[in-house]
Amino acid sequence: MKTRPWHPYLFGLFPILFLYAQNAYRVPLRQIIGPIVVVLVTIILLIVILNLAIRNVRKTALIISVIVIWFFSWKHLADAMPAYVQIIAYGFGLIVIAVIVATLVTHHALIKVTGLANVISLVLVVLQIGLAGWALANRPVLERAPESLADAAPLDTRPPNIYYIALDGYGRADVLAEIFNYDSYDFPSRLKGMGFYVADSSCSNYSQTQLSLTSSLNLEYLDDLATWDRKSRDRTGLKTLYDDNRLFRFLKRYDYSIVSFYTAYDLTQMWQADYVLGPWYDLSEFSLTLIQTTPLEDWVTGIAGYGRARERILFTLDRLPRLGDVDEPHFVFAHIMCPHPPFLWDADGNESQPDRPFSLSDGSHYIVEGGSWSEYVRGYKDQVLVLNRLLTQTLDTLLSSQRDNPPVIILQGDHGSGKQYHQISLEHTDIHERFPSLNAYYLPGIDSTGLYSSISPVNSFRVILNAYFGTDYPLLEDRSFYSPSFYPFRLTDVTDSM
Repeated sequence: MKTRPWHPYLFGLFPILFLYAQNAYRVPLRQIIGPIVVVLVTIILLIVILNLAIRNVRKTALIISVIVIWFFSWKHLADAMPAYVQIIAYGFGLIVIAVIVATLVTHHALIKVTGLANVISLVLVVLQIGLAGWALANRPVLERAPESLADAAPLDTRPPNIYYIALDGYGRADVLAEIFNYDSYDFPSRLKGMGFYVADSSCSNYSQTQLSLTSSLNLEYLDDLATWDRKSRDRTGLKTLYDDNRLFRFLKRYDYSIVSFYTAYDLTQMWQADYVLGPWYDLSEFSLTLIQTTPLEDWVTGIAGYGRARERILFTLDRLPRLGDVDEPHFVFAHIMCPHPPFLWDADGNESQPDRPFSLSDGSHYIVEGGSWSEYVRGYKDQVLVLNRLLTQTLDTLLSSQRDNPPVIILQGDHGSGKQYHQISLEHTDIHERFPSLNAYYLPGIDSTGLYSSISPVNSFRVILNAYFGTDYPLLEDRSFYSPSFYPFRLTDVTDSM
């Protein structure tokens, strides 16, 4: 029993568990299931196929383990010594080939080698399980504040469909004009012509996407939703509040169906929706990161990375106005990763991408990943131009297709752009860029009562529920909070500074 070769499976599990253990504070545990299944099934198939030729299960297992180690060590070795990437690639490849050849020609039973490989792989896996388990066991306990949903008064008519379109990193028109030297007032003017109210002095409540959207969907500031550990990096409690939010629970009383679009950004993926729409296949942020440690990095960068990001945005904007097959009232949530990096189009709408690994990094992390400020300025402006054209088509189609029952639409930046946004330091962040953001409302059948030029996202659904469902939510003071990316709950109120 001790000499049975279990090591290929354990060596295959190790990189997945290693990556999860390093990111357990932000990655849902469910994200590792898909990669584990794919890796184990692939190893089983390789062992079965190769063993048909070799007819020696220990030799087969050892060869597969060597290949697995080589496969998942590719990027780590290159990152360790980037100046010698080619030498490492060829040298390590020659070592792998030599081990494979030696394994094939040996006449030894490989009992001791198999036992040693089993022990090493088991220790590696157990160590990562221990680290991940420690992270899970020591997650801060989420203490929710007491809450009571507003009374659900009966309605005389069918409630409106509601569309919440969150545009990641879409800044306010005046800020885009100032920082990017871009005349961005045409799009707000077009929105006004469609009947939107554009809050031209609006600022986001938080500097980070997950914080901003969680606050919006709960109609409350985060400090009033739960007690947070300012020293914690763990975002899983925040994800719980994001998934099980007050808005969805309120709308469920009126038999709303919740429709979300796939984002590939693990922290804002809404799996608990009644319908999750996306292209026929996609990869999570965790899976992309895992594959980028392998020789498949170029494929991830070109097709599964930038290519899928483009297709995901286009799919959302095309499918969003065509949800007529949902009979019951529906709330549609679309978090669109644009104009946030990576920058996917040039100004004419042609496909464009940087020559480096796919990344969702913004602000100072964008520079760390190999970008430049001049590239950011050009790329961001181009995305806004393309996105404005696409959004205009989407909104035109949406409004014309639902004339008989006009929808409520919120078009909102979760925060502003990130050219002068530092992920760690408030002192090095231009808050006048990061917080001012697009905020537009289409509220059919009512006047603009409750709306005002500086309304922030935390008040958006307070206004809508009051207007269409007869609730009596008081409007909150509009405040803005910065926090470093690694410590999301270390919040600093920057409202007065702005």
